[in-house]
Amino acid sequence: MAHKNSVNNLEKRGLVRRVRDENDRRMIQMVLTDKGRELIAALFPGHVASIVEEMGVLEPYEQEELGRLCRKLGKMAAA
Repeated sequence: MAHKNSVNNLEKRGLVRRVRDENDRRMIQMVLTDKGRELIAALFPGHVASIVEEMGVLEPYEQEELGRLCRKLGKMAAA
């Protein structure tokens, strides 16, 4: 239920809206509102800078290996 409450809270804050699929009424897509896009645009650069700083402790070859491992995990999760 935590997931549903989180989505409800995002919708109450005007950050997302629900859109029903025209062909399959059981499917609901969550779409960012303009307000949601503005929030992401404001937060994302700081988030990226934080990740870059944290990953900076890794040597270049370690960063490449981490990237390879993350891609492998991503492919497995998508399957």
